Amino acid sequence: MTRKRVLVLAVSVSALALIVAACGGAAEVVNEQLLESIEGVENVEINQDDGTFEFTIEEDGETITIGGGEVPEGLTVPVPNGGQVVGAASSDTDISVSLMFPGDQYEDLVAQYQSWADGSGQEVAKSESTYESDGTEIRNVSWSTDDGSVFVTVSDCISVETGEFDSACVTIYEQS
Repeated sequence: MTRKRVLVLAVSVSALALIVAACGGAAEVVNEQLLESIEGVENVEINQDDGTFEFTIEEDGETITIGGGEVPEGLTVPVPNGGQVVGAASSDTDISVSLMFPGDQYEDLVAQYQSWADGSGQEVAKSESTYESDGTEIRNVSWSTDDGSVFVTVSDCISVETGEFDSACVTIYEQS
């Protein structure tokens, strides 16, 4: 499955998630059928349970799961306790997860991932940036392995609960 196709499907699923959340079970069935009408896409399962949304798609022998409220299995990069999963995706070759933490944990998260990078046994590049938007300073630190198989970022982010820049987000991407 091409990355472009996965991105298109992920965006479609995000929009459909809102419909499923609003309409419930009947919308799940209709949206599954709609996605299965895409050439090469089969066995779509949409599950909405306890406010989480999970979408699984099988195409050309590859399974991709997007959503859900849990950290996907198989990550080798450590995931700190206490974060809220706001997005997750996994396939036979890739795993990613995005988590939200209270903003006052930003520096601790950066220190934890710097420690991971230092002890990983791999060449890990680090990138830092800071910018200001409407009087709010927004920080971002990213680490990536030299082979591109792992990417981790810690950034200030907007809370899904408050709508303000008062959270710290961690995104982890791994290729297997």
